[in-house]
Amino acid sequence: MKILLTGVTGQVGSFLGPKLRQRGHQVVCLVRGCDPATRVRSLLGDAADAFEYVTGDITDTAGGFQAEDFARYRGRIDCLVHPAGSVKFDWEMRDEIMATNVGGTRNMLYVARHCGISRICYVSSVYALGEPRNPYEESKAEAERLVKNWSGGEFQILRPSVVLGHSQTGVTTNYTGYYGFLSGFSYLKHRLHRLWQESGVAGQDNWRQQGFEFDAAGRLVFLQPLYVPYNPDSTLNLVPVDWLVAAMAEIIERGAQNRSYNLVDSNPQTDEFLTRQSMEILGIAGWRPKWPLDFDPGYDANSLLGQIQAKIDQRLSRFAPYISQEDRYQCETLGAPPPAITTDLLKLMLDYAAAHRFGGK
Repeated sequence: MKILLTGVTGQVGSFLGPKLRQRGHQVVCLVRGCDPATRVRSLLGDAADAFEYVTGDITDTAGGFQAEDFARYRGRIDCLVHPAGSVKFDWEMRDEIMATNVGGTRNMLYVARHCGISRICYVSSVYALGEPRNPYEESKAEAERLVKNWSGGEFQILRPSVVLGHSQTGVTTNYTGYYGFLSGFSYLKHRLHRLWQESGVAGQDNWRQQGFEFDAAGRLVFLQPLYVPYNPDSTLNLVPVDWLVAAMAEIIERGAQNRSYNLVDSNPQTDEFLTRQSMEILGIAGWRPKWPLDFDPGYDANSLLGQIQAKIDQRLSRFAPYISQEDRYQCETLGAPPPAITTDLLKLMLDYAAAHRFGGK
């Protein structure tokens, strides 16, 4: 097949594009900027040379396609695969999120119609199911409705859960979701460790009085508990990106049309397991679950620990829907189920993320 692919610089698209080429498909990538090949090469290296490119942006009218682009590709593309979109979910960013995920999908459906593309494969989210809890879920549900009501041909909707990096290498190009929840703790540990090292023995006694120390193994230990918000009895559905794109490629090639596929873990790990293992990997001890989320530990707001707790609560409030309660979903892949989320797999992911400062410059 000849496939028009959006989002090749994103987490899913950057793995899906090479996977589709590996399986023998021709791939045309829609990429922003005046030199898309160079932009993609900076991310994917030599793999970028296997793609064709068209300059555009899903948020522009007609996806940025010009008259010559329509003429060039009309009748020559078999399928549009559309994973590009915003993964933000803050309420104050609703307009931007809706413009990208809903407006961008509408623009790409226009491209499909005017290029004579009769198949659409839209990458949504399993969290588009049910009542929307934030603008991201709202936007994905609305984009799904656009795709289902599209009259230009057949569709497939692929719904992944929270996407991790590569299960063999840990490589990721996006540090939201699971990574976004933990990145603040990694930053906090490094910041406090710098203070600890610079203060000398007398200063370290002062830090102990304020509620933390570093042990001989280099772990950050809170002497009064830091409270981490999550429901110990809930789950978080995680899938590695390499499994995900392999499952997507199978469905694109031989899946049924005009239906949706949930690409998830049917037996997800609990928040308790994921948080405890992740914090141990990061080297942070002396914390407790903060459940219910409105639990108040009663710390002095002016104390160091009180300030840290307030910052953690504020930073992680956006994750409240995902750390409170999660529905269970059945995996609908055509092949093998995703690998189990083990401690070793989490360590691989977090070691890679920490080595790259969770995407920081």
